[in-house]
Amino acid sequence: LAELTVELLAKARVLGDRRWRLAALSEETVLADGERLTQALAQLTDNAVAHTREGDLIEVGSAVRDGRVELWVRDGGPGVDDGVRERIFERFARADGATAGAVGEGAGLGLAIVASIAEAHGGRVRLDGAPGQGAKFTLDLPLRQPPRASTRLR
Repeated sequence: LAELTVELLAKARVLGDRRWRLAALSEETVLADGERLTQALAQLTDNAVAHTREGDLIEVGSAVRDGRVELWVRDGGPGVDDGVRERIFERFARADGATAGAVGEGAGLGLAIVASIAEAHGGRVRLDGAPGQGAKFTLDLPLRQPPRASTRLR
């Protein structure tokens, strides 16, 4: 998880001039599709850039708590309105407030893909944060450790 989190942060920095911060780092090795998790987290960082301004804080992190893997992206943007929270992970759903011309403007498939990746790993994606106070998107997955005899998976 540490390697995935650090690599994600390095890749995300090119998305926008934000204050990027590593919030937490888990050294746990897990059995997962690293490419798909990176894809999901990249989508979440892209969304965070679209909903924040230059110089705003965006943080990423990873942790293992109570047998669960948590990978998250948190921003200090406008948050997600209550009326949108119920449908934000549906295909073609878009929240208002994305910066015009921002990277990631599209048809509203990004968060649906994130949710699908989380579900494929036996987990879900959570949205925390109140409107006007930023948003935290967390991939909440069951902890699956590789067998002892296997090589470390990326």
